[in-house]
Amino acid sequence: MSRITAWEQRKFSDMYVVNNERNANCELGYDRTLSIATMTFNGGNGAADDSLSNYKVIRIGDIAFEGHTNKVHAYGRFVLNDAGDGLMSPRFSCLRPIVEQRYSFWKYYIPREESMRPILVNATKSGTMMNELVPDDLMRESILVPCLAEQEIIGNSLSQLDHLITLHQRECQYHSLCGYLLGNSVSWETSPPR
Repeated sequence: MSRITAWEQRKFSDMYVVNNERNANCELGYDRTLSIATMTFNGGNGAADDSLSNYKVIRIGDIAFEGHTNKVHAYGRFVLNDAGDGLMSPRFSCLRPIVEQRYSFWKYYIPREESMRPILVNATKSGTMMNELVPDDLMRESILVPCLAEQEIIGNSLSQLDHLITLHQRECQYHSLCGYLLGNSVSWETSPPR
């Protein structure tokens, strides 16, 4: 039986550095532009060709701050890049890990409002269109972090659960589509006549 260790308070400055890596040599094209909100490639955002070199490079494992508020995220949220190396607008803040992490864990933990709200209260300011991260303030904040082995277990469990939920949603959508296409003549609740 494995022993579960207590989570430790870790300062952000011990885990991350501000990422200002630019696409100076234009090694990445518009097709590698990421939407920070969804962390998916969106094929560019209509920016001028001469601005591509000023875009920030966001690598796998980096976390970007998305400052739009909503009912769930009162101060904005971090989103972990698990899509692939890409580009992001220079107006967004990005952090790069400097310690070993399990990204499968951080993908779910770092945007979690319950964990991050007390931190973001002290590390954001109100901007023109959205909240802005104040990196120096964030680096003074701490967060509870489990050991790597526990990060792996939690991350794998959440990834599997997420996958099962996605499969179930697709199955429900499939049944809805079939019902619509068949004119609702099929009920999925009852078995076929014998």
